[in-house]
Amino acid sequence: MGAQNEQSAPRLAYIDNLKWVMIFMVVLDHATVTYSGQGSWFYQQLSVINPIAKLIFAFYSSFAEAFFMVILFFVAATFIPSSYDRKGFGKYVADRCIRLGVPVLTFMFILDPLIHFLLDLFAGRASWSAFASRYVSIIASGSVLARTGPLWFALALLVFSIVYAVARLAMSGLGLRRPSTDRRMPSAPERSI
Repeated sequence: MGAQNEQSAPRLAYIDNLKWVMIFMVVLDHATVTYSGQGSWFYQQLSVINPIAKLIFAFYSSFAEAFFMVILFFVAATFIPSSYDRKGFGKYVADRCIRLGVPVLTFMFILDPLIHFLLDLFAGRASWSAFASRYVSIIASGSVLARTGPLWFALALLVFSIVYAVARLAMSGLGLRRPSTDRRMPSAPERSI
């Protein structure tokens, strides 16, 4: 019986489709940075592109960036209340820390320094012996905390989720209730003919 309570609601195909389209747009946006030279990314293809192509890249980026991250935040926020209701404060925060915090920390402490080191190594600006001292200085200076890179989104979701959980905990401590998330339509009264 306990396992049945832990089961989540069935997946919603339209939400999954919306998410994969937005994620595709995010990947495409980062590809435009790589090949257009506009913006900042780990790698940029050093080539001269014609002004028309540059304009197309700029148009796509400005169009896509106007809404795709907002939609992803909105979709994530839509499911936070029901997840909190199912899990409660402790389990919800622990789940968010594992699902969002671990990838962010892995990127900040392992992947980002390694990516930058490999880029410098292949460009002839670094050696393996210099990597350890540079890594220690990144950690010691605290600049590792600013190295979320593409996982800034996961970090923001983690912060927003924890703020929500603390607000819900505070509301329940004050005896306040959150509006119901049950959005089923009430059944119509039976009519007699």
